[in-house]
Amino acid sequence: MTQVVVDFPDALFRDAQAFAQKEKTSIDKLLISLLGEKLNSLMADSYLAGRAKRGDRNVFLSVLDAAEDNVPNENDRL
Repeated sequence: MTQVVVDFPDALFRDAQAFAQKEKTSIDKLLISLLGEKLNSLMADSYLAGRAKRGDRNVFLSVLDAAEDNVPNENDRL
């Protein structure tokens, strides 16, 4: 593992400490979890943006046109 020193605004760190205590976890575990979740979110956005650029609207529409018009099951309806 790599150790880092990070300067946090006092209020943010107090909030993080209070939340970690409420969740019965360490501040280290909380911050690692939050950083991991944020990175996953940011990476997913760029991944989906890349996929969208490769997409072809005409191909998408042709797939929809080829699909049958079925009424959804009762439990699948909006």
